[in-house]
Amino acid sequence: MAEHIELLALADCVARTVRHPFNVHHALLAGVTWADIARIVDSDEPTVRRDYQQSADDQYELHQRYPDRGMTADEHAAATARAAEGSGDPAGDPVP
Repeated sequence: MAEHIELLALADCVARTVRHPFNVHHALLAGVTWADIARIVDSDEPTVRRDYQQSADDQYELHQRYPDRGMTADEHAAATARAAEGSGDPAGDPVP
């Protein structure tokens, strides 16, 4: 039984690592579409965009506290634009 618990824990750890929002960031920079990302992570576009925006916000906040880490203001602005791009939001704001 302990072996099965260990395998479940390992699988969960791998899944969390692979689904980390920074991997979404790199995929977007490489040209992967929001629709493809949503399909791959078994989600929908608004959720994936919202999670990405939250991650960008967190990284920007990290940069405010530790200037050698996280996203700069310019990187955060680009990520915010990327999250809103093609979302159908006429205000251009990120998907809530």
